[in-house]
Amino acid sequence: MTRPDLPPLNTLLPFEATVRHASMTRAAQELHVTHGAVSRQVQNLEKALGTPLFERGARSLRPTPQARRLAAAVRDALDLIESAAREVSGRDRGAGPLALSCEPTLLMRWLIPRLPDLAARHPGLTVHLSAGGGPVAFARDTVDVALRRDDFPVPEGVSRVPLFEEWIGPVCRPGLATRLLDGEPVPLLHTSTRPTAWDDWRRLTGHARVTDRATTSEGAAARASTPSQAPNPAPNQAPNPARNHAPVAAPDQNPEQAPVADQTPAAAPVAAPNHAPVAPPDQTFEHFYLALQAAVAGVGVAVGPYALVHDDLVRGQLAAPYGFVADGTGYGLLSPRPPEHDGRTATLLGWLREQAASLTPPAGERFGSL
Repeated sequence: MTRPDLPPLNTLLPFEATVRHASMTRAAQELHVTHGAVSRQVQNLEKALGTPLFERGARSLRPTPQARRLAAAVRDALDLIESAAREVSGRDRGAGPLALSCEPTLLMRWLIPRLPDLAARHPGLTVHLSAGGGPVAFARDTVDVALRRDDFPVPEGVSRVPLFEEWIGPVCRPGLATRLLDGEPVPLLHTSTRPTAWDDWRRLTGHARVTDRATTSEGAAARASTPSQAPNPAPNQAPNPARNHAPVAAPDQNPEQAPVADQTPAAAPVAAPNHAPVAPPDQTFEHFYLALQAAVAGVGVAVGPYALVHDDLVRGQLAAPYGFVADGTGYGLLSPRPPEHDGRTATLLGWLREQAASLTPPAGERFGSL
């Protein structure tokens, strides 16, 4: 069957998102494509329809009445297609596995170790896991729900249920923590995926001791380079004449034959070499998970979120010498519809809330209380 009046279908999603946001930039962010890709598809649609769909200003983009009418029809059609897809896949009945996308480090260090508990308490729920970060295009990706840090705007129409706040602080092996508190220079661990972690912690706490390694090293070097002085003679101690006078001739010895004092200047004492503590080099890892694993191995000190190092703290593998501070972000569960509309999502959310109850550091483990 031919449909000569049907516009190119690949233009409809970018067009509908552009009308809804009144912005090609935000439409591109939602669809995970470039601004140029959205612009080309909108232009292709306008060319196919033979009419402009937007009034373009210097810094504005206003859909025309015709564009709003077409976008509403496209939205209704997408809703019908989505509803039919859910019915065919069985998702409306809450059957089948639940596809969960999770931030990679949270997945490896927190979620996976707790899966046996989920299986024991909810044996009828099957969860398929995948690692991912950032916005989720539920209409395009094969994902039912996503566990994400709220470091990006949630797209319109997506449900987000908060789970726990992010608390951060320096973490390292207990032995290294002792050296750190004693003022010794230590290597700092960085990660390419969170390059501002140390700066964020320093800004939130005003605590410069850990990151001010140059000052620590220079101070130690200055102390080590201060010349030591020989002690002065005691006040009641007679000076040793042999230090300042020529030898005296024996009574039966001709004074002219007396030994001549050595006039060679005494050699200056050789200073001991300085051994100032040198600050070990920082290390940068490609991924956040690798930096935290290096901290567990004793390589150095990393900024770790409480949720991601909680288990290591309990086992005594890591210590948090300065405690933790809230950084203003948090984690939440994203889904295309409210969780109560899908029994599997509602079950998972209830379990996640129970597990997340222990992810706020106690008062005694917060910054300023140690």
